[in-house]
Amino acid sequence: MAYLNEVEGIEIQKIMKFLPESIIDEYKDTPGYEFYQIEDKGENIGVIACMPDNENIWIRYVYIVPYMRGQGIMNRSLDQLSVMFWGDGYQRMMIRYVPFMNPEFKSYCESSDYINVHNGSAFFEFNLIDVVRAQALKGEPRNVIMLGDLSLTKRNELYEKIKNSGIALIDFDNIEKRYLINYSLVYVENNKPSGLVLLEKNASDGLGIALFYLASGKATAAYYMIIGLKKVLENYFSLETKLSFFCRNPYLTRLLEKMLETKGYREVISELDLNTLDKY
Repeated sequence: MAYLNEVEGIEIQKIMKFLPESIIDEYKDTPGYEFYQIEDKGENIGVIACMPDNENIWIRYVYIVPYMRGQGIMNRSLDQLSVMFWGDGYQRMMIRYVPFMNPEFKSYCESSDYINVHNGSAFFEFNLIDVVRAQALKGEPRNVIMLGDLSLTKRNELYEKIKNSGIALIDFDNIEKRYLINYSLVYVENNKPSGLVLLEKNASDGLGIALFYLASGKATAAYYMIIGLKKVLENYFSLETKLSFFCRNPYLTRLLEKMLETKGYREVISELDLNTLDKY
């Protein structure tokens, strides 16, 4: 029978192989992460990553080794955690996920007492040919330039602005090596960089948008950046290339759905009121 064991300090290295790069980056930059190793007969078979947030506890990631899946281990482990967190005084256990991409979370939350809240975020995935064909993506971008054409001084100014906004998931120390700088776009307002679409190669050899940052208050800024992105994609990449990214800005989600003439896979937040556990 599988059981949970919290890992701390140097012991966390044992479960790093189970964690995606995004969670590792968050762990390095954000204090407070908790990791629970899932063991079965002395073997490490998975991990659950959690992040406390005042009275709430967020389930950030769950992994079970493939040969142990389908046995209800994730469900039982999350049930165990909910009781532990209730005993620790937390009020709610929260899971953020896209049902299309995480059917196991969807099934678990629907079979438990979780309440779903839609937050306006969405995951997009499509071929570049769909972008080229979209009728709403006509016209020319304004005030948009390539990131590689921005002076080093202006570039560093933009990076500092983004870091000060609280965005911690971008590896700014290696940004020139890790991301597609020569194909990324900057929105310029009053001669100052105030927006960035940062492209990257993803694990499936497609393209991803690592960051869509916009500080401008102009309603047309996001529109011109999307038009500029279309120009870059159709000029430099194969139309068979797949583009995927996650958008957490509700306004931008709606704008992208309208301009791309497609629906993103909407994210939900499922929350469990831990105070209801005393009825069991």
